[in-house]
Amino acid sequence: MPINSSLGTQQTSQRLLRYSTAISKCSVQSIAYEPVGFESTAVTSQNELFTLRGKVNIRSDELDLENTRILIDDGQYVGFLHSDGTFTIPGLTSGSYVVEISAPRNVYEPVRVDINTKGKIRTRRLNLIQPSDITILRYPLNFESKGYPNYFFKREQFRIMDILLSPMVLMMALPLVIMFVLPKLVSQDPELQRELEQSTNFLPQNQNLPSISEMMYNFVDGGKKKPTANKRQDGQRRK
Repeated sequence: MPINSSLGTQQTSQRLLRYSTAISKCSVQSIAYEPVGFESTAVTSQNELFTLRGKVNIRSDELDLENTRILIDDGQYVGFLHSDGTFTIPGLTSGSYVVEISAPRNVYEPVRVDINTKGKIRTRRLNLIQPSDITILRYPLNFESKGYPNYFFKREQFRIMDILLSPMVLMMALPLVIMFVLPKLVSQDPELQRELEQSTNFLPQNQNLPSISEMMYNFVDGGKKKPTANKRQDGQRRK
């Protein structure tokens, strides 16, 4: 009995060893093949990197050199200037980029840079208003200063024309001009004067409406109304 039991245990142990070796071989094969596949896909999908070169023409000042930055796509890539004003920005993949120069005392026009998969670089002026208007530029890039940036608004000076042309003055002056100029124009044209008289006579006259003189008198007198003719007649009848 003990001999048979020992044989059985040996057989089971051998079977377990076979299973374990088989499992280890499978796991080793899977581990060996997975990284190879990932590396191959990474190598095939990885794009070649390119370098952008150019020069910025600025004044011979150390502060300008230190404070000037080359920004690509709003700072996704940042470059610095050498002592001679040149710059190199490595690590660019194929695609389209917008290159801008950030300088505190100079203004530069932005440039669009197109890099194809073969490494050919094409530069043109950035025109957001008319994209179809293409102006090809030379490569390597060469940035020229367009002037000084204006950080302050010029103080406005006092001018009489600004007051005369203000909306409030025009609203007050135009009715006065019409009141004085229109009667003179009407008096010079007899036909127009007749038409105005006919139009005024055509309108029915209301006896109860106060005249302009009475309105002005009441306004100056402080709102006291003059007794009308009807009220006077009523008072006489009561007496």
